[in-house]
Amino acid sequence: LQRDSLAFSLRNYGHEVRTAGCGREMDALLLQAPADIILLDLGLPDEDGIDIAARLRPNWKGGIAIISARGKTED
Repeated sequence: LQRDSLAFSLRNYGHEVRTAGCGREMDALLLQAPADIILLDLGLPDEDGIDIAARLRPNWKGGIAIISARGKTED
């Protein structure tokens, strides 16, 4: 998976990385411990990444970086 490859690379650069496969998993991880930045895929199985970003943004103090294979300008 691209998620695993990216996490492996970031760990090799000394970053602490936690991964989630869906919005619910991400929410559970954030309840356990905060994060400095979220790398957010737009195509998640349970909730669209744009909806997750909109849900997080009002209270989220960290960064959100969008990662996507979507190629349309609207996305």
